Amino acid sequence: PRVDHLLSLWNEVAGPTKKTLYDFTLDPSSIHHLHTIDPLSLANKFLKRGVKVVLLDVAGHDLARAETYKTLACDIMLEPCGNSGSNSNNNNNNNNDPKFIDVHRKVHPDIMDVISIDPTNKDKANRTSLRLDSGLSEKQLAAIDNELRRCDCNHRHDVLGHENMTVL
Repeated sequence: PRVDHLLSLWNEVAGPTKKTLYDFTLDPSSIHHLHTIDPLSLANKFLKRGVKVVLLDVAGHDLARAETYKTLACDIMLEPCGNSGSNSNNNNNNNNDPKFIDVHRKVHPDIMDVISIDPTNKDKANRTSLRLDSGLSEKQLAAIDNELRRCDCNHRHDVLGHENMTVL
């Protein structure tokens, strides 16, 4: 959910100052950081400058239990992957790893421990902790999430379907 991005931003920016989420959102200086949780606006700016943009549907990515490193290497950077060289994100097959992983394994045998973190456990625990720390109810968090999603509608018509936009 988009509210998790807001909570993560609050943790990253205001965490050291111990500001509450309420104080963080009302602080005028927070406006300088909010662009980081507005991906379609940012994508629209790049598209207007002729830059090719790949937008990752994080919710769909998580539901598919896709490996982030494979998506980044194979589908976005178009690195050769798998025995056939296809850019497939089949998570049940280590033969679909990006080809450069084999080179890195020789130097860093623990490379897979570093890049293949199970997001379902670590990230879920972190999100749960941030939700509790926010002091808001799930209903309040859902309302904030709904408003953040509504902001996407301001750019949806400019971004989705653009010739330089790819959504994964």
